[in-house]
Amino acid sequence: MTIAEWQTTALKLLSNSPSVQLDISVLLSFVLNRPKSWVIAHSDEKLTREQLSMLDKLIQKRLESTPIAYLTGVKEFYGRSFAVSPHVLIPRPETEDLVEMLLSHAPNGQILDVGTGSGCLGITLALETNLEVTLSDISSDALGVARENAQRLGLSDIDTIESDLLEYWLKNGRVKFDIIVANLPYVDPEWDTSPETTYEPSLALYTDDGGLELIYKLIQQSISVLRSGGYLLIEADPVQHESITHAANSNYKLIDSRGYGLLYQRK
Repeated sequence: MTIAEWQTTALKLLSNSPSVQLDISVLLSFVLNRPKSWVIAHSDEKLTREQLSMLDKLIQKRLESTPIAYLTGVKEFYGRSFAVSPHVLIPRPETEDLVEMLLSHAPNGQILDVGTGSGCLGITLALETNLEVTLSDISSDALGVARENAQRLGLSDIDTIESDLLEYWLKNGRVKFDIIVANLPYVDPEWDTSPETTYEPSLALYTDDGGLELIYKLIQQSISVLRSGGYLLIEADPVQHESITHAANSNYKLIDSRGYGLLYQRK
C-alpha cells in the first residue's frame, strides 16, 4: 500500500475528526520519521508492513479520541517541539499569547512558572529572554517531563521545584520573584469538554469555585513572593477574567489583557 492509498483509507476512518487532514499528516510524519513536506512529495512511496501495523494501531487509538500529541509524544509550542505525556497538559495555542504579552512589556529579573506541566511556558520565556526561570509543579511526574524538555532545548541547569502553588517559598522564605507566570487548572467541572480531555490529567485541568479556586489562592499567596512592581501573568478563560480582576484589584493593577491572558502589576 502506498502513502496515498493509506491516506484515502484513513480519511474515511477519521471522517468525524475536525482535524482529520492534520491528524493523518502528523501520524505519517511520525511513523515515517520524515517531515510533512517529504510525505506530501512522496505520496507514491510504498509503506512497509511494520509501518502499516504501527499506523493501524495509532488510527485505532485516535478513533478512541486519544490526543495526537499523546500518540506522537510531542507537541509544538512557540516554534519548538516539546515532549508530552499523559502526566502533563498538552500545550495549547492560546498559551502562546501569554509569551507574546510578557515579551511586549520587556520583562526583567527572575521568573517563576507555577504549575509548569511540560514546562512549555517557562522554558519558552527562558529561551526568548535569557532571564533566570524557575519551574514549579505539585506533580513530580510533570516536573520530570519539564526537566526532559529543558534538557532537550539546552537548559539543563534550570531550577525545578516541587511545590503546591507557592507553598515552598512561603515556608522557606526564599528570594522573591520579579515575575510569576501561571497556567493553572481553570476548567469548571460543570463545563462541557472535548472527549480528548479525558486523557489529560484532571489535576491539570479542573478545580472548584467555577474553575477559579487555585487562581484565587495564587493571587493571595503571590503577595508574599512577588516583588513590589512585579508582574503576575495568568491564563484563564475569558469568561473568568472579570472575576479574577475583581479578586486581584486590592493588590494588583491590570495592565494588559488579550486572548486568555491577564497581566497584572503589583501595586
